[in-house]
Amino acid sequence: MHHELFHLSDIEQIQRNLQVGRLCHPRRTLVIYQRIYDSECEELNPQGEKAYIGSAVFAPSGQEQANDLEGFVLAIGKIDAWEDRATIAGALMADPKAAYEKAQQDKIVDAKLKRIMTFYKERSSGKMDESYFADLVAGKVTEGYWKQPSR
Repeated sequence: MHHELFHLSDIEQIQRNLQVGRLCHPRRTLVIYQRIYDSECEELNPQGEKAYIGSAVFAPSGQEQANDLEGFVLAIGKIDAWEDRATIAGALMADPKAAYEKAQQDKIVDAKLKRIMTFYKERSSGKMDESYFADLVAGKVTEGYWKQPSR
């Protein structure tokens, strides 16, 4: 669920940029902004864009590449940067302890995780900051989290 919500957040951010007139052609703008976000993720892979294997991740011949998860939290993240970012975001929100453990073992995942945390901070007007993610890992983020006086 968090994976898909991250995709929606990307789309919403792109639409917001359209509304403030940063770019004028909607179809081209979606592609341009997706490429901007994707290139940020691609740059974190030592192989760059070549780290992604597209839909081959689902083909028997692509299984070996899909199983090599250095730099990725799930095989589906190897499809492209759009999916890579969403799988990192999904892992962070669904099982933050496991995401942090993976990041401690994998410097590429660590860099991607930090970038996704920056996106969350920017998109939440600073509310989802370092202390939020520390609370998330500690299990302190519950239904009433944002109603607490310290937040």
